[in-house]
Amino acid sequence: MMVEAPPHITNAVFEVWKRVGNKSRVLVGGWSMHPLIEDGDTALVLHTCKDVDVGTVIAFKLTKERIVVHRVLRSYLRRSKRVFICRGDNNLHLDPPLSEEMVIGRVEAVRKKSGKTIALDGIVQRWLGYTIVGCFELARKLPRAWTQIKVAKVFDRIAMIV
Repeated sequence: MMVEAPPHITNAVFEVWKRVGNKSRVLVGGWSMHPLIEDGDTALVLHTCKDVDVGTVIAFKLTKERIVVHRVLRSYLRRSKRVFICRGDNNLHLDPPLSEEMVIGRVEAVRKKSGKTIALDGIVQRWLGYTIVGCFELARKLPRAWTQIKVAKVFDRIAMIV
């Protein structure tokens, strides 16, 4: 059973958890992170921006009502505040730049519908995250037809490793 709360209550809870470094489980809907995270999987989110780096999967507020789970492609400082550029592994387009305040936390693990849990903070998963980001960067430099076919196959092979 899933209980939905008004956005202002949910946002307040996330802010408190972020300050104390608590964790929460977020039910994921959609296919933007397929094959790693699929519709109906549950993400374990550590409410902190600590250790968020290129390749890390984060949860963030896109709007007041919508929470998104995507991978960090780039991070930089703007006016002494961190800004993140993210994208879903299965998306063609980048998300708008995110301020650190929009980030709910880092996804530590994913519990699949099958019951299997995949930890995302281990060495292998971090390496795979860097590899996926490298594929995104390479795909930006290649012709579109090659990108759509070949990069999709690379993601499928990476997913089989997981």
